[in-house]
Amino acid sequence: MEKRGAKENNKQNFANNKELASKAGKKSKSPANAILKSDAIREGKHKRITPAVQEEIRNALTGDDGNGHAYLTNFINNFLAEAKKDPNSRCGQLLASALFSADTLTILDSEMNKQMAKDAEFVKYRIRQTLYNKQQEVYDDANSRTIQAICTRRAGKTELVARLIVRDAVSPPYVTPTGKPLARHALYLNRTFDNAVSQLGKSVTTVLDLLDIKYEGSPGSGTITLDNGNQITFGGYNNKGDIDKFRGEHYSIICIDEIAHLRSPETLMKETLEPALIDFGDEARIIMTGTPPRIKANYAYRQWHNPNITHYHWSFMDNPYIPNKEKVLETVCKEHNCDINAPFIQREYFGNLEAFDEDAMIFRGYKTFDNLPQNTTYDYAFVGVDFGYEDNAAVVSCLVKGKTLYVVKDWSENHKSISDIAAVITEHLTNLKTFRCARTPWIICDNNEKSAVFELYQTYKIQNAYCAYKYNKVVALDQLADWMRSGNILVNTNCKAVIQDAENSVWKRDEESDALLHEPDDETYHGNSIYALLYVSRQFAFDVMGLTDTNKSAKQILES
Repeated sequence: MEKRGAKENNKQNFANNKELASKAGKKSKSPANAILKSDAIREGKHKRITPAVQEEIRNALTGDDGNGHAYLTNFINNFLAEAKKDPNSRCGQLLASALFSADTLTILDSEMNKQMAKDAEFVKYRIRQTLYNKQQEVYDDANSRTIQAICTRRAGKTELVARLIVRDAVSPPYVTPTGKPLARHALYLNRTFDNAVSQLGKSVTTVLDLLDIKYEGSPGSGTITLDNGNQITFGGYNNKGDIDKFRGEHYSIICIDEIAHLRSPETLMKETLEPALIDFGDEARIIMTGTPPRIKANYAYRQWHNPNITHYHWSFMDNPYIPNKEKVLETVCKEHNCDINAPFIQREYFGNLEAFDEDAMIFRGYKTFDNLPQNTTYDYAFVGVDFGYEDNAAVVSCLVKGKTLYVVKDWSENHKSISDIAAVITEHLTNLKTFRCARTPWIICDNNEKSAVFELYQTYKIQNAYCAYKYNKVVALDQLADWMRSGNILVNTNCKAVIQDAENSVWKRDEESDALLHEPDDETYHGNSIYALLYVSRQFAFDVMGLTDTNKSAKQILES
């Protein structure tokens, strides 16, 4: 029995109906007619038909119609023109059904996301190619959430940081666990805003311009916004008052430069920066960079020994773009009248994290004691107080016998209220009562907070609370340092806060020449306990050492 519609008997089949084939051949220039006349059909008995047909369709649809246009282009333009002219036409209805199809929109978004990701990866690759091997090691580390890179001068850390920030900024938005896209936001911090702009601003914009990435704003305005909605913000941080500038923000990457020179960065980290990273999950990162610190009691030095942080370290000797490195060292040593073993050279050009600046120590050679003299009546007793609103609060208590002042007890903690400080003062006064003393203890306080001194007296009933004499600060520091070296002032070995401050308080150095300046470097280290002792030492100078020209009674200051 014959099968109906079989090709050999089907009159509609081109192969069995020469009349149809002939008519089809006369249909002049349509894509279908071009396909039927092709060699792929006539000679295709030994070929697969589908690929050949697809190729012919592709050529026909994209070929030139003689007027510089392809058939496909003409068809689409005509289709869209008809749909626009009459939305209710068949073309209009077909277009609407395609545009408003959930599947179509999903596919379009998916393809766009893939293309964006592909473009971003290529840009990231181009950025990477501008770095040398040591920089690339950090750039390629996509797994470490917190990175610390301690480098020397001219090692290329600034250029690395600029590229880490730009890489984040060109990335697609972060998608939260709920599926919500979140624009990325990079933050760069330096000691001050001006430092941040001058240090990194040009490097960032140079990279963006090199990659032909469009953006609005400028480093000087504080924020750059890319066309993709991601942002780069420049900021300064050198005291706790700056913290509020960054509260409530959401950051995908935070780069903190000059980490060894920032004041109290623990507070910035814990209170502001770490919470600001939460929204970006495992993709959020903190990058800390800088040169080796001058002192051991430094946040950067402590973090270098933190096992939860990934560390990178290299020097300008690794930088292939600096020629004649030995000549550079020779010139620098000559300028500073030193050799390569000098702590400055070891820190700044070899990256030695143990080359501390002992020459700049203000209280180098201070003296300590273990036990007080027995069966002694002391001439004076003092309690020094630094309220420490910018840093730690500090309280030290001292006893004086003859021309020797003994620091017998200390305390220093962060973010303490006046009531907390009053409680500590009361504790120190109770301890001093266990010693025989010819005079009731005086409480010598930071005179920047006269209202706090009055509150100690009025609210907390602490008698003999006075403001310190705080003029001629450098002279006072020289006096205190001399007395601590000579043994006129001795520190109990249990007074850890005062000892830490004595070992880490340093004079400033000129950033260009490295010459010592006769000014305390409070940015490198601010010792609140040593300043509480300084206030006491001014009263010691007046009452005991007879230095009335440069010192005044604390009581006189309060009454003036």
